[in-house]
Amino acid sequence: MRAITILDSNQFFEQFPNCLTYRNAEEFSANLYWALHHDPSPLTPELRYVLSWDAATERLMGSSTITRDMQLKAKAFVEKVRVPTCYYYPRTIAPIMMIIIIIIMLMSILTQPLCFLLFRFIHFKYYSSLYGSMI
Repeated sequence: MRAITILDSNQFFEQFPNCLTYRNAEEFSANLYWALHHDPSPLTPELRYVLSWDAATERLMGSSTITRDMQLKAKAFVEKVRVPTCYYYPRTIAPIMMIIIIIIMLMSILTQPLCFLLFRFIHFKYYSSLYGSMI
């Protein structure tokens, strides 16, 4: 026997006679008491089949079927959120983009020593203004 809370996800199990559903702690206690003092009833062959892997696979296949209406809604959604074509780079632009990236990388490598020197200069000027000629 099983005691399960009443939820949408548990609706499938409510069809079985050994499934005891509850809404609150009092109903759970009553179901637990009843389950401890009674033997579970045997399942019919039909209910045994419902719990089998074959039936589960059939339910899965049935729920995964895409209807024509679902296809049209998905197509409308894709058209609505389609990325503008400017984000798709043609093959002729790819080499140009690579050259631009290489130029940017070279500029960052070459300007790094200049930034370091500028930082040292500002650092020296700041501390020399604080401490005078000690530095």
